[in-house]
Amino acid sequence: MNVDGSNQVNLTNHPNHDNFPSYSHAANKIAFSCDRDGAAVGNSQQTEIYVMNPDGTGQTRITNSPAFKGYSSWSPDGTKIAYASSEFGGLEVMVMNADGTGQTRLTNNGFSYQPSWSPDGMKIVFAEVVNFKIQVFIMDANGQNQVNLTNSTDGHGFPMFSPDGTKILFSSNRDGVTDWNVFVMNPDGSGVVRLTTDPANDQGGVWSHDGSKIAFVARRDGNDQIYIMNADGTGQTRLTNNLFSDGLITWKW
Repeated sequence: MNVDGSNQVNLTNHPNHDNFPSYSHAANKIAFSCDRDGAAVGNSQQTEIYVMNPDGTGQTRITNSPAFKGYSSWSPDGTKIAYASSEFGGLEVMVMNADGTGQTRLTNNGFSYQPSWSPDGMKIVFAEVVNFKIQVFIMDANGQNQVNLTNSTDGHGFPMFSPDGTKILFSSNRDGVTDWNVFVMNPDGSGVVRLTTDPANDQGGVWSHDGSKIAFVARRDGNDQIYIMNADGTGQTRLTNNLFSDGLITWKW
């Protein structure tokens, strides 16, 4: 859809679940996950990662194993995809080439997911469950030097580097509230600033390519809808108004 919410187009139009889209400007491709392959994995379905053209054509499966795979994130140069997989039990962050080859495990923590690359391709931020709370971690792109940036008794997730690499966007229920809101912090975990304050869940924020806007998901109107705001939290505007929930956003440059 356009940034004003108009021209919403179904790109996959498949009877199964298609989700976790991630757009790469460098590769001019969209990665996404789908359970259309049908195999049962425990109490869920086998979920594979596909890539397609921005208009929905050329849908190609690039993974194939009896596990869940999702939360795709393209490297800045479009040559690699970080993602989460249940192949080893729980969830772990992995990386592979854009064609699905070279699949490599980066974490070994039990429940790590939601990876996102730094704009220079040297770091990956991700969410990890620690003592039953989700925290935001950062690591080198090869999985080394993992550091807990949030390290609190609150929940945190959906981390994403800003396009200039100076901020990390994330969602949290910190500040003594039960609902989640959208925050930013410095890459070392300092300088936390709260951007949304609505008493309903606001989460899943993603930066525009120039860093001036943030799209996010809010449950302010009964179900999840997509909103947009300026990078400082001002100008919050609802973009979608659909009967069912909308979410899992990615920007197309």
